[in-house]
Amino acid sequence: MEALTYYLKANLVFGILFGVYLLMFRRETGFQARRVWLLLSPLVAALLPLLPNSGSAPLYTIQLPAVMVGSSMGSSSSLSWSGGLMMVHGAVTALLLLVLGIRIQRAWELIQRPGNGAASFLGRIRSPDTLHPVDREAIIAHEEVHVREYHSLDVILFEVVRALAWSNPLVHLALRELRLVHELIADRSARSFHPDYPALLLANAMGTRPSSLMTTFSSTNLKQRLTMLQNNRPPHATRPKLLLLVPALILGFGLIAWQPASEPRPHDPATVFTGNDTPAEFPGGMEALVKYLGSHVKYPAAARADGAEGTVYVAFVVKNTGELADIELKRGVRADIDAEALRVVNAMPAWKPARAGGKEVDSKMTLPIAFKLN
Repeated sequence: MEALTYYLKANLVFGILFGVYLLMFRRETGFQARRVWLLLSPLVAALLPLLPNSGSAPLYTIQLPAVMVGSSMGSSSSLSWSGGLMMVHGAVTALLLLVLGIRIQRAWELIQRPGNGAASFLGRIRSPDTLHPVDREAIIAHEEVHVREYHSLDVILFEVVRALAWSNPLVHLALRELRLVHELIADRSARSFHPDYPALLLANAMGTRPSSLMTTFSSTNLKQRLTMLQNNRPPHATRPKLLLLVPALILGFGLIAWQPASEPRPHDPATVFTGNDTPAEFPGGMEALVKYLGSHVKYPAAARADGAEGTVYVAFVVKNTGELADIELKRGVRADIDAEALRVVNAMPAWKPARAGGKEVDSKMTLPIAFKLN
C-alpha cells in the first residue's frame, strides 16, 4: 500500500475513534476506560488499514514504475507529489522525535533537582519539604498514582504517535485529553488524603509549561478536574459504552475500504506471492521494457500539436504461459494517446510469467506510460 494512502486511512480511523470518545466518554467517570480507549486508538488506527478488504484475496497486482515517452525517452525519475509530501512529513517527524529525546533527557534531569512544585516522571517523585504535612501527604499520594500506573510512559508513547502523525490536529487534542485523564485518575485516589482536596487544587494552581513531560500536581485543566471531583456518576456505568468499539471499527473499516485510482482494484481469482516467489517480468527486465516503449511508442501528431500530456495506466494479465491477456485501459488522457498506449502494449512480446508455489501462475500488471513533451 502506498505510504500516503496508508497514512490517510490510519488517520481516518483515528478520527472516528477519537470522535466516539468525545461524544460518548468525555463526561464519564470511568477514567481507566477512557485511558484505555485513548491508548488503543492509535494502535487500532495503525493496524486496521493493514487488514484485507474482502474475504477473497485479489489477483496479485504489481504497478510498474512509470515510463516516460515523448521528446525524451526513458524511465521517469521525477519524484511524485505524494512521494515528496511524505518525504517532507518524514523529515518533520524525525525532527520531532529528536526533540522528544531531548525533552525526555531534560525532564529526567529536572525531576532529580529540588523544585517549588510537586512532580513525577518515570518512577521519580519530587515534593517540596515546605508544604504543610496534610497537604504534602495528599500531593505525594497523587504523584504516587502517576508513578504506579506508568502515566509518564503513556505520555511518552503518545508523544511518539504525535510525532508520527503531527499533521493530524486530533492527535494533539487526544494527547491533551490523555493528560487530563491521568490527573482525574490521580485525583480520585488522592482526595481521601485531604479534608478539602478541591481547595488544595486551587491553592496550588500555577502555570505549567505545556512542553513539560513531567506530571505535576498543579497541572492545567483545573476546571475540568474540579468538575469531575463533584461528579458522582459511578465509574462502572462507563463499561457498557466500551461496546461502541465494535460499530466504530465497522464504520472505520468500511470507510477505508478504498484504493487510490492509480492502483486499480482487481476482481480476479487470488494468487499471493510469498517467500522466494517472483512476479512477472518483461524479457530483459525493466531496462528492456523502457527501451521497448521508447522505440515503439509514437507520440500522436495531434496530441503533440495540442501540447497534450499525461499518464496512461494500462492493466493486463500475464498468463502462466507468458502471453498477455485482458489488456484494458484503467485511466486515460485522451483518445489518441490512449489508443497508442494500448497498441504498444498489445504488440508486446511474451513476458516471463510469475512464479508462486514453485509453478508459473497468472498475475496482473499495471503499467503507467507517461506521455511528456519538452
